[in-house]
Amino acid sequence: MTPRLLERCPMFAKLGPEDRERVAAIGSLRSLTRGEMLFAEGDRADHFFVVLDGDVKLFKSSVQGKEQILHIIRPVHSFAEAAVFLGGGYPASAMALRPSKVFQIPRDGFFEYRPGRSRIFDPRHGLIRHLAAPVGRSRR
Repeated sequence: MTPRLLERCPMFAKLGPEDRERVAAIGSLRSLTRGEMLFAEGDRADHFFVVLDGDVKLFKSSVQGKEQILHIIRPVHSFAEAAVFLGGGYPASAMALRPSKVFQIPRDGFFEYRPGRSRIFDPRHGLIRHLAAPVGRSRR
């Protein structure tokens, strides 16, 4: 994973090159086959992801086995950040719709960064701004 690819992801676009290099260094590339589960609802939220190639669907399944698609994530967008940030489990499942590549960023490595050491947690940049953006738009 290169910091340049992370620059194209809205979550990391406002970070400086040094912070993107740090994130690139702690993550890993994962290839998925069509229909492969990335995680299931309730699994421990220990990674968040950036889709590099392919499509990943986020969905919930009812007790009767009915599937409700919540969102389809396309390149170069991130997902599962809120679940990782809040701790606990993933609130939905994720599955590759076709052969896909994702960059997975581990919770533990990501949270080793501290405010002041990095702009990742600065409210004007990085994760906090990215997570707050939908809330701000819904209040308008």
